[in-house]
Amino acid sequence: ASDDYGVVVIAGAKDQKIALAEGTWKVVNYTLDATGPGGKPTVVEAAYGNNQPTLTVKKDETSPLPFGGAFKAIVVSGRGKDNQIALQLRIVGPAGESCRNILVGGGRPPKPRFVIKDANDKIVHQGEFEYG
Repeated sequence: ASDDYGVVVIAGAKDQKIALAEGTWKVVNYTLDATGPGGKPTVVEAAYGNNQPTLTVKKDETSPLPFGGAFKAIVVSGRGKDNQIALQLRIVGPAGESCRNILVGGGRPPKPRFVIKDANDKIVHQGEFEYG
């Protein structure tokens, strides 16, 4: 924690209440760890860009933290090397946070696959998204 910059690192368990100083806070990033006792890591790490949600803390009241769960996949396209189309897969949380790391049972989930078809349903290209 740093009182000089108003930065606080919070660690707790599910449904645990943690006291914070009154005021308005911004959530910058988070790590959710669902690893069971003695198990291999199952973790999601995510961060907010410039659109960080605010959290207002009032004395003797609880405030839910705006993160986690209901992630969705978004495919973004752009022009890459030699004017080829480049695809990027982003995993985004309900408050717009971008997932930076996912571990399930100590490893990466299988690489997400994609298929591109033309108007006649013929496969034009297929492949896997790479991590990183």
